[in-house]
This record gives sequence, structure tokens and C-alpha cells, in this order.
Amino acid sequence: MRVNDAANNHVALICAGDYTVDWGDGNTENFASGVKATHTYDFTALDAETETSGGWRQAIVVVTPQAGQALTLVNLDQTTGDTYTQGWLDVVVAGPAIGAIEIGGTTKPPTLLEQFEFVGGNVITNMTRMFYGCSSLASVPAMDTSSVTNMGGMFEGCSSLASAICTGLRYSVSIASCAFARSAIINFFTGLGTAAGAQTVNVTGNPGTASLTPDDIAIATAKGWTVTT
Repeated sequence: MRVNDAANNHVALICAGDYTVDWGDGNTENFASGVKATHTYDFTALDAETETSGGWRQAIVVVTPQAGQALTLVNLDQTTGDTYTQGWLDVVVAGPAIGAIEIGGTTKPPTLLEQFEFVGGNVITNMTRMFYGCSSLASVPAMDTSSVTNMGGMFEGCSSLASAICTGLRYSVSIASCAFARSAIINFFTGLGTAAGAQTVNVTGNPGTASLTPDDIAIATAKGWTVTT
């Protein structure tokens, strides 16, 4: 979490399943399922050793299910009532029971977010607009998407995204107008699963699209995909 020396350091999130939030500044709170967790950071309370050359400090936020609970939803597309974007920089999620994640969106997408990683398997079927509007997102390491059936707009507005791997994906996806080099597009093709019928992977508008060779594109078409360049 990025924290500036200002009065606008607010953060909010919602989880399904009773949960505990360690805000990373010495404060820990419990929240009931579906109740919005909000917090305001004091810049001076954070470790000065975390301060960057840009003048902001960092807090590591840890969200865990309470005893006997399992989180099934994590939603970071929240606001505390102000107009400021939240300071999420790097988000790591793990949990086999999680069936939905909302990172970006139309409420208040985290435009400072640079990396997202889901560790392990999951049962998520719908990733529609999952990263919508996350304009600083640069990397999504290999993520299990074998259960996903809807990826509509997942990477829309992710103009900085240069690397992502959707392992086992079988349904249409677009990484159009992102920042993928040719090698990153090849890696994306390699991670795809066998298309479930007539499915399309759209790679238009990336720096590496024009340099794709027929052999590169065949990595996807050999698995039943239609590639839009």
C-alpha cells in the first residue's frame, strides 16, 4: 500500500466471509462478512525505512479469514467516500474457496496497482472486468484460469500491462491495446488451454503484434483459437 505525506491516505475493501485485516501500521481489525473495511493511514506512523525516492512510504496489508471461515469474495473496487484513488501497489491472493475477485471496476479502480498474483488454484468462473481501469498494472504472473468461462473486459484500460499468463484458459479473451512485446504475446499464447469451441484471443494494438510470425500465431490456432491481430 502506497502512503503519501498527505491527508488522503484512505483504503477500503469488502470480503465475503468474516475476515480480519492487519493494516500494516500496527492496527488490526475484525469485520463481518459483507461489511466494508475502511482505514486511514498516518504517514508518520509508518516505518521511515520503507520511504521511496518518490517520497511515499509502504504498508503491507494482510487479509485473512476468521476461524472457521473461508473467504469467497475479495473486492478492492471500493471507496471511502472521497475522490482519491487507493494506493494498492502489489496484490497477492490465495484461497481455493474464492469464487470472485474484483480489483478494477467503475467505482474506484486502483490506478496505482502494478502487479497482481493469484497463488494456487481457484474456482473462479467469471473474471469480467477484473482489472478494468488498472492503468498502471504491468504484470499478472501465471494464474489458473481453467475454470473461467467469461473474461469480458478483463484487461480493458490496462495500457501498461506488458506480461500476463492465463493458464488453461478456454474462453475468449482480449489483451488489446496493452503493452505486450512479441515474446510476451507468445508466452500468453503458450499458457492458453484448448479453446472450448469457437473462441477468440485478441492481441491488436500491442507493440509486439506486428512482429508475430505465422509460427507464433500457430501456437494458439493449434489449440483451436482464432487470433485477432
